[in-house]
Amino acid sequence: MDPTSILIVGVFLGSMSIAGKLARDMGRSQSHWAWTAAFIGPLAPALLCLVAAASVFRKAIGGCRA
Repeated sequence: MDPTSILIVGVFLGSMSIAGKLARDMGRSQSHWAWTAAFIGPLAPALLCLVAAASVFRKAIGGCRA
């Protein structure tokens, strides 16, 4: 394997680990987010944080309704 392929595989494996740990800390499915990271790579941790922020925002908006 050439160095570029090794780097890409390393980035994807690293993002799987990071996304899994973040998901576990946020109370979400660790395996779901690890597999998501396997497909979209380093975008998964950012997407996980975006989903968490949207969830908090949705709960805040829903709490204001009577």
